[in-house]
Amino acid sequence: TNVRDDFTVILGDLIRTGVQPNEQRFGVHFVHFHPNSKYDIALLLLNRSPTQSNVISPIRLSNTYPGIGERATVSGWGRFSSSSSSSPNSLLWREIDLPTFWWCHQYVQNNLGNYQTSLSYDELCGGDLTSTSYAGACHGDSGGPLARRNPNDGQWELLGI
Repeated sequence: TNVRDDFTVILGDLIRTGVQPNEQRFGVHFVHFHPNSKYDIALLLLNRSPTQSNVISPIRLSNTYPGIGERATVSGWGRFSSSSSSSPNSLLWREIDLPTFWWCHQYVQNNLGNYQTSLSYDELCGGDLTSTSYAGACHGDSGGPLARRNPNDGQWELLGI
């Protein structure tokens, strides 16, 4: 079978159970996997164009690394905590801090001694620096967007996934 037959894309899905009126479903015409298997990502060409709405719209890609003190929004269906086994029924989001690469690198070295590799320049950290435990995305949020409002024009842009 063709790998594209394995995909169904659902846009505008804010609640896991049932089909909501703002959801749009698509088949996939073409799949392009990143040539380096280190990056678990692919581009999907949908079999038709989505209709934009208040919950479905394109987002531009950021071409700058976040500055000191910037914040971003992470969203996903991840668990409420790393010790929890349950996931939410509604899509969740959280605003998080974006520490500098060097702060993050040092944090990983000091607090995650069992982390297998050091951070590379194509990685980005995000989490809540004000709580007693560093909090950000959680298990199940992988592949979800990390987005911010551009500080120059206020438009949403994608920082990472």
